[in-house]
Amino acid sequence: MPRRLIKTPPRKKSTKTKVRERTKKKAGRGAAAGFKGANKRGAAGFRQAKQEQENQKRKNSTPFRLGLSADETAKVIILDDQPFFRHEHHWKGPDGIWNQFDACIKASGHCPLCEKLGAEGYYAMFLTVIDRRAFTTKAGDKYKYSRKLLPIKNTAIPKYERMYKRKETFRGMSLELYRDNGSKTQRIGDPEFVGWASDTRMAKYVDKEKKPFEVIDYEEVFPYPTEKEMRQRYGGTTPLGGEDTESDDDDPDNLDDAEWD
Repeated sequence: MPRRLIKTPPRKKSTKTKVRERTKKKAGRGAAAGFKGANKRGAAGFRQAKQEQENQKRKNSTPFRLGLSADETAKVIILDDQPFFRHEHHWKGPDGIWNQFDACIKASGHCPLCEKLGAEGYYAMFLTVIDRRAFTTKAGDKYKYSRKLLPIKNTAIPKYERMYKRKETFRGMSLELYRDNGSKTQRIGDPEFVGWASDTRMAKYVDKEKKPFEVIDYEEVFPYPTEKEMRQRYGGTTPLGGEDTESDDDDPDNLDDAEWD
């Protein structure tokens, strides 16, 4: 009488094995999307170091953005005559805080940062304001006011547009910003028109060199990057039909010692 084959049930995977497989799967997706690993050698490493220096320089040159805590109020005076607009991304940094910003270039084609974050950027309006809240630095220096960047996301722009139409300018407009306890309120709060400040009054607000505050140079602070520059910062794939003439293999600095005479 022939023996009957008995099928043994598959062994259950341990939690450790499942986690390892998920990690490999995610890594595979990242490789398929064209993102390079963090480790580099030779010329590619030097180029990355230069890019990191430029990123840090760009971050250090960006003015502080005005933000409110829940149930906080701030009185501000706007310095701009006309506002500045751009698309941008906002995401969490390595410390888990939402303090990372950069341009979204989807309007001119492929945006590597959209690809990396898995989301498109938002449209925002920017104003330079005198924040009249007093504050103390970590070094113990006390200030009665400061110049800030006021970022206004697309959903709040109509409110500011209505106020702008009062005089077809923002310059000298005084606002009171209040943020309630809602978890989804904008960090800049909700604006309430207070009045107008004269140029004479605004000239009394000065910087460390005792010069009146000026409108932020947005073109300098927010230079519009090319797609290639964005890929250098964040990785990503070259879209079909796109060109990327730079290659590590073609770089004369990327040669082994044995290849030099």
